Amino acid sequence: MENGYIYGTKTVNDLVLLAKNKQLNLNPAFQRQSVWSLADRKKLIESLLDERPIPSVFLYEAGIGRAGRTVFAVIDGKQRIETLFMFMGVGGFSADDAFDVRPDPENRRVAGQFWSELTREQQNRILNTRLQVVEIAWELADVIDLFVRINSTGKRLTGAEQRNARWIDNPVLREAKKLAEEYSPFFTRQRVFTAGQMRRMKHVEFTAELLVSFAKGAPVDKKPELDRLVEGKTIDGETLRWSVSELRKAFNRVDAMFPKLASTRLHTSTELYTLVMLVHDYQGYGYALTNLRRNAIAQQLLIRFGQGVDLVNANTHLGKGVRPDQAVYMDYLNTVRSDTDSAKQRRKRAKMLDELLSGVFETKASDRLFSPLQRRILWHSLKAKKCAAPGCTKTLTWNDFTVDHIKPHSRGGRTDLNNAQLMCRRHNSAKGARWT
Repeated sequence: MENGYIYGTKTVNDLVLLAKNKQLNLNPAFQRQSVWSLADRKKLIESLLDERPIPSVFLYEAGIGRAGRTVFAVIDGKQRIETLFMFMGVGGFSADDAFDVRPDPENRRVAGQFWSELTREQQNRILNTRLQVVEIAWELADVIDLFVRINSTGKRLTGAEQRNARWIDNPVLREAKKLAEEYSPFFTRQRVFTAGQMRRMKHVEFTAELLVSFAKGAPVDKKPELDRLVEGKTIDGETLRWSVSELRKAFNRVDAMFPKLASTRLHTSTELYTLVMLVHDYQGYGYALTNLRRNAIAQQLLIRFGQGVDLVNANTHLGKGVRPDQAVYMDYLNTVRSDTDSAKQRRKRAKMLDELLSGVFETKASDRLFSPLQRRILWHSLKAKKCAAPGCTKTLTWNDFTVDHIKPHSRGGRTDLNNAQLMCRRHNSAKGARWT
């Protein structure tokens, strides 16, 4: 096999037999999900019936299967092969996946033909169609690079799909994919992502950036952080496990606190990011977030705030001015009009939502939390702004530090500066009732 690949042909029936013998993997880890529309699929079948050529299929020799036969993973051609199998009801697809082609051009109400309704000659024409196939035996990293290159045109890979292809061994993506699928009903119910966006893995990208943000303890610049993951950077195992646990709690709490989130402007992924981060902070501050009456008030505030932002947005498009009492809505609107996913804009949105919501909630114990004055005194009295947890070398900032009880409050530790130390959020949450 010169250069690690060979050109050849396979009939459609050859591909069917490969699938039947468990020798064809349509969904290797680097592959994207199904993105073709029904119209795309019908055009392919009609092209085959009209004996029109279709593009080459690229297969990767992924190893030897249980029966001692070569297993091929599809690099390019997934949508085409999948369409053929769906139409014919083979390769793991059933009648539920079937579609018809060529309705009567004179009467659009007349259904077209399904596979079982084609003549024997038409079925054989499709089964015996020869497709050009390129079989590749490269290292996996080179195969992934080829996959990304091939898919840089046509229905291009989204950023999330490219990251999926390149991160197949990255633990952050693995956890993000599992968590995103777990919470896909939440994303759907609250209208965060459409089904099409989730097919293109937007919910996985969103979950991954939140995991990184939780690990860092602050809002992040979306693109640079995700690009770093593509380059191979990751999060250490302990921090990742903590971030997954905390994000799961935050998703659950947001869904419980704001059941009508879908009716507000904060259902978009851009703005939901800020709300999830804020609720996570509130949990860390010890706010009581399970009071139904207070949660209902918070939800109503969000609805009214969103209405104010939407009204200002509509008025500015009509060339109308902004009244002084609408300035906060205009300021918020500016954070979602440009540089939307930068850490700077995310911090601004969080500050405005915090000013809107924080007064609604009570702390779980009034004597448990250090006051803003105590926090300021402790912060400015220390030269080294480092986390006090053993082994942690994180440098803290004003926006992401917590104050920890050296002797835990639950064991009689007083909430005063003699019993206080700086800690990052992760280690403060993980410490619990233990002494440092």
